[in-house]
Parts: sequence; C-alpha cells; structure tokens
Amino acid sequence: MQAAREPSARLQRRPDKEPEHLAVPAARREALRSLGQARPTLWQHDLCSRAQRKALRRCLSDQVVLDRRALDAIAVRSVWRGGAVSALGGPCPVGRLAALSDVRQLAAQMLRLESQGKAAEEMAPLLTLKGFRSSHDTELRPSTVRRIRLRHGRLQRSKGPCPRRVLGAWTVPQSATAGGGKPHGMDHLMSCGRIGVQREAETGLSLFPDRPEPLEAFRQLRDGQLTELRD
Repeated sequence: MQAAREPSARLQRRPDKEPEHLAVPAARREALRSLGQARPTLWQHDLCSRAQRKALRRCLSDQVVLDRRALDAIAVRSVWRGGAVSALGGPCPVGRLAALSDVRQLAAQMLRLESQGKAAEEMAPLLTLKGFRSSHDTELRPSTVRRIRLRHGRLQRSKGPCPRRVLGAWTVPQSATAGGGKPHGMDHLMSCGRIGVQREAETGLSLFPDRPEPLEAFRQLRDGQLTELRD
C-alpha cells in the first residue's frame, strides 16, 4: 500500500507540472495538431488503409452512438476525446420499397408527373432533385418509378417503334405491307436466298426501289409464279 501511495503523493506535491512519464515533447505535440488538421485529407484521398483509419479513429474517439430514427434514416453522434461532440445524419438502404418513409409522397408526385405525359426516365431525375430515392440507392431509379406505377394500375403506354423511312425506297416491312404480305414472311424468303437484296451502307437497311415493279414481283413470288427475286 505504501508503494501505491508514493506516486500519488508526488503528483500532489507538483500540481503545476505534468508528470514526467506523461509529458509530451513540443515537436510531437505539434505533429499531433497537424495530424488533426490533415485528417479530412487522409480520408478523402485514401492515403491510409482501412485498418489505419480504424486505429486512428479509436485514438481520437471516445464513443460513437447510432440512432436509427426511422427504417430508412440513421443518426450518428460522435464523442471525441476532450469532450467535443459532432452529429451526422442521413438516409440508409432498406430492404423494400414500402420501408421508405416518404413513399406516399413519392407516389403522389410521380402520378402528377405522369399525368403531364412524363416517362419513367424523365421522372426519375426530377424526383431525385426533390430528395426522393430508391430503397437501395441514393437516387431514384426509373425501375422504381415503374414499380410504383404498376402498383397504382398505371401501365406503360407503348406507341411501338417508329417506322424508318428512306426517300425513294421501301424498307422490308413497308414492301411486305404494300405487297399484301407479312414482314416475317419476307424475312424468311430473304434468309432462304429467294429474295436477293443488298444492305445500304449508310442506314444498314435492306431497301427496295419505290416503284410498282418490285411490288408486283413480290406478289408473284408469294403466289408461286416466281421462284426467286433479284434486284
């Protein structure tokens, strides 16, 4: 017991000085101050490994408190050595769309934009700017917009592909329709070599002259009057 009291007695007799074994040299003290100022740079530029960051955090931090205020939001409170406190909050991923706290507001905004003729690809960035997001992402995905739309019975209105037109020529679908046939039937005849036509380099399309003669030849080929057709 006497040996344990002696260090305490020495400290009480020298209240104006730091204990020798706790004294920090001025150069090291300045290095620690510089490290504190440079810590954001170390994090942002990946100058430290993950293990080094964790070790440094343990030296500087006294405790970290996580508060899950909602299913899709979390608050972090850090108590640093020395008594300083910092707080940070933000969204966190959730397992399902229904767990988003603002999913009803999201649906209302989405339906309003849909009534204006907006597509999912147009709505997603607009709603992201308003703070909405998907369950697993910090942004709102077009796929999430489509899921919400389907849940409300809103189906995608497909206008179908726009027919490609070339001045002075017929494409395969146009030629087939004008000749009273089906595009897939003409594709079959082309694949069998019974219709020979070259693809145009500029458009990549198989084109026929926009004249009555090719259409009549298509009809004869369809009716068996011709065995093949070459341009």
